[in-house]
This record gives sequence, structure tokens and C-alpha cells, in this order.
Amino acid sequence: MAKKSDLYPSKWLKVADLPETGLVVTILRVDQEQIADETELKPVVSFREAKSLVLNVTNFDVIAAWFGDDTDGWAGKRIRLYRTQVKYLDKMVDAIRVVPKPVKIPAPPEIGPEPIVDDPAFETA
Repeated sequence: MAKKSDLYPSKWLKVADLPETGLVVTILRVDQEQIADETELKPVVSFREAKSLVLNVTNFDVIAAWFGDDTDGWAGKRIRLYRTQVKYLDKMVDAIRVVPKPVKIPAPPEIGPEPIVDDPAFETA
């Protein structure tokens, strides 16, 4: 038999959608959308590689700390989504959290010994 998540797929990214190792995604944009029957709009971040994520205040603040408070500047930035547990109403619940995707910095070239120069002009007396 199929799982509930297969029978009733969500428009939004859920913890169960993430692999155990997390997922690196590229931000396309941030919009405000009405979620379910709620009256106020919520920020929603869209990704190139995955469903959109409804941003809670914690994840918004973490992303804003790296890329600035203006969400227009987030497009093209890469982040890693990961699964964790957080305390909510005195119990531990599954949650999605974000971290910046590490940028690989190439190692500096190794400095070897001085080159041997076969030029009489470099000879010392």
C-alpha cells in the first residue's frame, strides 16, 4: 500500500523529503504566500533542486545573517538543508534547518625548493 505522503503530496518541503545527509539547494526567490487556512502571508523560499520551503523565523534569520536581510539578494545563493530535532511545546519534534553551503577554497600551491639555475650570471665568487 502507498504511504500517506504519496497519496496526499505536499506542495511544501517536509522533513521526510530530505535525505538523512541533507540536501544542497540553490535559492531561486522568496515570495509571500498564504499557507493553508492561515490569514497572514508567510515567506516561502523556492529552490532549483527541491520543493519550496515555508520559512520560519529561525531559518529566515539564519539565512539573513549570511546573505543580508533583503531577500532579493538571496537568489543564486546555495544553502544546505538538514534534518534535526527541536523543542516545540515541551516536546522534541522533527524540523528542517539551514546552513550555508561551504565554499571550497583551493589550497595554495606547494612551495618547493629553490629552482636550480644553470646560468653563469648567477654564480657567486
